[in-house]
Amino acid sequence: MKIQKVLFGLMLTGLTTIAFAQKAPNLVTVDMQKALAGYERLQEATVKFEASVATAREELEVEGQKLQTAAEGINELQQQGQNPALTEEKLEEIRGQLQEKVDEYRQLEADFNQMRQRVERTLAERRNNIMKLHLEEIKDAVKQVCKERGADLAINNEGNLILFADAAFDITNDVLQSLNASVPTEE
Repeated sequence: MKIQKVLFGLMLTGLTTIAFAQKAPNLVTVDMQKALAGYERLQEATVKFEASVATAREELEVEGQKLQTAAEGINELQQQGQNPALTEEKLEEIRGQLQEKVDEYRQLEADFNQMRQRVERTLAERRNNIMKLHLEEIKDAVKQVCKERGADLAINNEGNLILFADAAFDITNDVLQSLNASVPTEE
């Protein structure tokens, strides 16, 4: 019985020693929203992306104007067809022209809708690719700063799971400094 107590005591001492010998994790936090907002390359990419969005809107507007013009042509022919002084022959001619204009309008409308969908899809893909690329760059910078600080774990402090984090753990400014250090300065 006495040997069991001694062995139990030695085992308990060994477990306690092992528990205290393990390294406590070094934890840091990152404000990803702030990192995204402060990353100069992402800001530049966003400006370029917005320029392409404006160009796409202008192109869509030109095509929309073609639709508007075609609709006005249809309305004009409809008004001409309501003239009671028209002969049956002239009325048939207007009806034929009207049918051609309606067919032309429908084709323009279908082309416009396809173009709009293609543009929206392309812009969405570009936006996603820009964010994906820059998020990867931010993650790489976070890893670099974590290695420099000897951190084991980085957590987004804007997440719903973190209720409090001391500002001393926040490495966001270091991450931004690392990210923006490689951006050439304008002279």
